[in-house]
Amino acid sequence: MKFYGATDQGKVRQKNQDAFLLKEKCNWVFSAVCDGIGGGKAGEVASTMTIDSLNAQIDQVSEFANLAEAKSWVKSAVLEANRTVLMASIHEDAYAGMGTTLVFVVKGPLGTVCVNVGDSRIYGMNDHLVQLSTDHSYVNDLVRLGKITDEQAKVHPFRNMLTNAIGITNSLSMDLFDVEAYKQILLSSDGLHGYVEESKIEEVLKSDKSIVKKVDSLVQLANDMGGYDNVTLILLEEGGESNV
Repeated sequence: MKFYGATDQGKVRQKNQDAFLLKEKCNWVFSAVCDGIGGGKAGEVASTMTIDSLNAQIDQVSEFANLAEAKSWVKSAVLEANRTVLMASIHEDAYAGMGTTLVFVVKGPLGTVCVNVGDSRIYGMNDHLVQLSTDHSYVNDLVRLGKITDEQAKVHPFRNMLTNAIGITNSLSMDLFDVEAYKQILLSSDGLHGYVEESKIEEVLKSDKSIVKKVDSLVQLANDMGGYDNVTLILLEEGGESNV
């Protein structure tokens, strides 16, 4: 399996509040993207702290016996990351109110386990691009209830309002699920999918470019649309060696 990730500050933001993790251990690939809450204090601290927590826990991983054991570990790891961010937010005045989105994909010989908290996304790609995660956002709730359309959601004044995030509450709600085999899996912060049409993302993923050039092309597309937000993405691709 090939895998590659990148992050970019964009053209407008004063700092990059995104962070990502890409690591291989015991024949499993661990990948995560975080987008610190821009409206809260220390969003970049929350995203980095979440990645650091996951990274430390991955270092302790041994082989999973089955997919259920992998899912149990993933859930525990995310809860621990949430606890770490929440405790820092409670005990450090400078960090009060901080939080972050998280998409976390653990892919190995027994299958693929995914977690979503917030509005960063996980996509799967075989013949067509499919959104695998569900946005935890105010506008997505409105769409789900039939109160606004998908097109209206894209320009809604509260389109960036989250209904869930890491580090906000001790009773964390997460989407934990396993998925079927996909030729490609893409993790992204909303700096990509918030500005680049999914048809354009699919076009890049279908191209004959190397995995590095695919990721770099997607980052460039986000910046070509104005670079209004930080953009971070990870691409997992079946076949070959990593970073090819």
